[in-house]
Amino acid sequence: MKSVVEARHIKYLYHFTNIKNVQSILNNGLLSRKLLLSNNLEYTFNDSKRYDGFLDRISCSIMWPNYKMFYKIRQENPFETYVVIRLLPDILWDLPCLFCPSNAASVDMVFNNVYNHSSRDDFIAMFADSVNGLTRLTKKGYPLQSFWPTDPQAEVLVLEQIPIKYISAIICESEEICKQIADLCKSTTIRIIDDSKKCSAYFPVECSMFGPRPDAGCLPKGVNNDNN
Repeated sequence: MKSVVEARHIKYLYHFTNIKNVQSILNNGLLSRKLLLSNNLEYTFNDSKRYDGFLDRISCSIMWPNYKMFYKIRQENPFETYVVIRLLPDILWDLPCLFCPSNAASVDMVFNNVYNHSSRDDFIAMFADSVNGLTRLTKKGYPLQSFWPTDPQAEVLVLEQIPIKYISAIICESEEICKQIADLCKSTTIRIIDDSKKCSAYFPVECSMFGPRPDAGCLPKGVNNDNN
């Protein structure tokens, strides 16, 4: 697995979440909904319905957040603030994962039993020449970057828990949000930062991560340049 990931120059996985969850994440790591509920931990869920049914899994995407789902959730919750968690790719070979070439809640994924999609070949299938009618060409006709799955809604479903050591950064949309998180971290039991310089490095401001994947060519229907 590691050789495939390195050959495709995959440096990160991503998971987006409500800012209200950051302190818990920095104390406990990322936990599945099943673990959160069984341990009576407070959490603001992205998807209250969770149509894919994977309550024991944490949904991540490869080299860019699932911008279509992210946009939908932010539109449904306009007064909430979100951050994007950047994760190390070691998760792919260190932790039990399922690999979905499309959204895990899609009819095709349900029909094909996602629980069978855990092999190296299943990971490679996320980068197939064609997935659900999508190809590895952008709308402008250029080939996709090797590190992007063919379907921008492809998912990696990680079993139960992603420990803190796999968190590379918590990406913010503005300096104001970055400062809010830095203040939260001062009261956490772990000390991942100890001065303002490290704090700004660990909580970078990257507005692009809150928009479409660059290969989109044109923005999805209903999305505009001021959707941040």
